[in-house]
Amino acid sequence: MLVFYDENNNGYDGPDPHSYKLPTLFRYADNAEFLQGLSCGEYELFYFAAILGMPRNILGLFRADMPMPLVSNKKNVWEISNNASNPATQLGCIMTRLCFNPKMPEKPTPFVPFTPENIGSKAEAIAYSQATKGKFEFSTVPIPDWQVHFVSQFARLLQEHDVRPIMLYIPVLGEARSSVITERTYWPKIINDVTLLGIPPGKMFDGLTDAELEKLYVLPQHFNQNGQEFFTRLITPTLLKLYENSTNH
Repeated sequence: MLVFYDENNNGYDGPDPHSYKLPTLFRYADNAEFLQGLSCGEYELFYFAAILGMPRNILGLFRADMPMPLVSNKKNVWEISNNASNPATQLGCIMTRLCFNPKMPEKPTPFVPFTPENIGSKAEAIAYSQATKGKFEFSTVPIPDWQVHFVSQFARLLQEHDVRPIMLYIPVLGEARSSVITERTYWPKIINDVTLLGIPPGKMFDGLTDAELEKLYVLPQHFNQNGQEFFTRLITPTLLKLYENSTNH
């Protein structure tokens, strides 16, 4: 079983909002087959990225990248920028200890732990079905063709390896008062047998003031440690039930 989510909170529809990543991650010689079916313009963009990344990749043939020490006396980037514990000591989890600030200043406000009391206790996770479809809302705005292209390939990969996909809804701050779980598209049309899972944010955050809500986020689209622990506590029991009931483990 694989649990993942759709991170499109910034509304960017290009192949990668962080343009420096694409030349590093995409190598034409290794990945060209996955571009078949893309439009000419999208194909050319990935090809161009591969050309930009070629010098670094050639250098990598002669000199391997130096391994990054997982644990050392020197703080890594996550410990510095996110005031987090070393992810290597947290099973890869990044627990951001920063207060809410949408502009991410160089010197953020000190982190203040906050645990909602008796909030979310009745907020049950909901899996999409005919009985629960009224709790979900799907956008009618088409998602970019290149995204459909790669999501379809991702879906085939899951199917080939007999992996059960669970698509998790994680609310952004702007959706905190919504009574429904919003999705950019009806994902089961693209990902076979996917389970859409989430908690209506209006129910999950019911009783919290706007100021208390902000204590759960570091950015409008990302939980800090407070929100992460709160959400994890609510969603985990249902994830465990789905795993236990799966025939693929």
